[in-house]
Amino acid sequence: MTWNGTINVTYDDEHNRQLISVNIDEFCYFELVKKKIVGHTLTSTYLLPWNGMKVLIALLRTSCNHFERMDKAYIVNLHKIKRIDWEWGILYFHEQPKDMTKRCYIAETYISELRQRLKQMNVQL
Repeated sequence: MTWNGTINVTYDDEHNRQLISVNIDEFCYFELVKKKIVGHTLTSTYLLPWNGMKVLIALLRTSCNHFERMDKAYIVNLHKIKRIDWEWGILYFHEQPKDMTKRCYIAETYISELRQRLKQMNVQL
């Protein structure tokens, strides 16, 4: 059996729990919030069906090489990063971040790993 590159998710909205499929590459990052995995695209936020990161990490490791754990609570799509504030450890997914721009944080222990991965990918941010 092969994987089609999508994840079944629901909107992060109490009034709309419809199950939909979203392509993995549309996600900027995944975040663990109160034992729920929240997936963030540029325009939407979704709930994933798992209660912990282990299943998601296993799926991503076997099928994608452009997702990296950046913190205990964050897994990031390296292809979606547009800017990095190295001083504060903030990853942005827009060229010109604003107050409400989607962002996530990188733990200090993962900074050197992120630099190395971006260098391998020939990406300069």
